[in-house]
Parts: sequence; structure tokens; C-alpha cells
Amino acid sequence: MVTAAEESLGDRIRQARERIRMPNGRRMTQGELAAAVEVERNTVSRWENGDVQPNKPVQLLRLARVLRVPTDWLIGGTMALASAQTPASPSQLGEGVPSDYPREASAAVPPPAATLVSAYLDRLARAGCTPAQCAAAESLFVAVTRNALSATPVDARSERDVVADADATWDLIVGILRREGVRP
Repeated sequence: MVTAAEESLGDRIRQARERIRMPNGRRMTQGELAAAVEVERNTVSRWENGDVQPNKPVQLLRLARVLRVPTDWLIGGTMALASAQTPASPSQLGEGVPSDYPREASAAVPPPAATLVSAYLDRLARAGCTPAQCAAAESLFVAVTRNALSATPVDARSERDVVADADATWDLIVGILRREGVRP
């Protein structure tokens, strides 16, 4: 049996991906993970096979978020983050019920705002927000950055407008959390 210390990053990516059940009950595919992390499917395959490793910090952050695992487990196989084990996630890998997993997740946020949204969501997690609060925030980011209020189609909107919508959403989220006593 391979211990956590002997597992490679690729092994941990594969293990976490295969634990995720999609809303229809099947396991998450490499293609679905690739879309959520905004890379090519063959990149996920190469990560899992150990040919290459994610080369950008934002990729590791997105991987951890989509796979519902702490980044320190993903990188080194350790469970140093106490917040990783919550009553809503029965396994150390954060395995929960299918409704806990992202349907569109950060992949649905237009690319100009995706990095900003990832940073905001990481800030919420570090501030001690619950997984449910983080999921609700992510849902708000998706809804607001993909809004159809503008006369310009969503995919044709300027980067500045999309980022402004993400910033406005952050202000709303911070206001709500501060009333709850959370200081992100």
C-alpha cells in the first residue's frame, strides 16, 4: 500500500478527481476537471501521469477548490489545515454529497475575472468561512459576472466591466459576512 508521503501530486489529483460524483452520479472526467481549471484535457492527463506538474499557483488553487481538497494535501499529502475536516465533508478528501460539488464553479466565471474570483474565494476560506458560505459566494460570483443586465452579450463584455462586477460582488459578500461577525 502506498502511503500519502509516497504518493505523487498526480496520484493525489487522480484520487481526488475519482472521488467526485457529478450530479448524474458518474465520476468526474479529466475533461470536466480540465474545463473547471481552465486547461486542456491532456494537461490534466499529464499531471495525473506525473509527466508535468501545474506550473502556476492559480492552477493549484483552482485544482484544490474544484477537487474540494486543501492545497497542502494536494501538494504534499498532509492535512495541516484544520478547516479541511468539517461535518459536511465526511472524508479527509472533502468527499461530500453530489450537491456539494460545483456544477459550473469558477469555470463559469468569464476568464477576465476568474483569477480575481479565485483570490477572493481563497480569502474567504482563510478567514474561516464555512464550505457552505464559500459555495454561496462562488455562486454569487458566477451569477453576477455572467449577468445579462447589460445590453452587451456576456461573452462580448469588456474585461473592465466583468472585473467591476466581480469587485461589486465582493463588496456585497464582505458586507453580509461582517454582519455575521466574519472579517474577510
